[in-house]
Amino acid sequence: MATTDIQSHIPFREVTDGNGRVYRLGETDRDIMRRPRWTMVLFPWLGMM
Repeated sequence: MATTDIQSHIPFREVTDGNGRVYRLGETDRDIMRRPRWTMVLFPWLGMM
């Protein structure tokens, strides 16, 4: 089995809050998941049917 390493050249910035949590700013839902955000509502909903 071969795996491919997906290189992403999307500019983002990491911000740390006072509690130490790290947030990534500058990315869209399609940059992260490769699909629109509404699909993450649709797929579990279909699974529950």
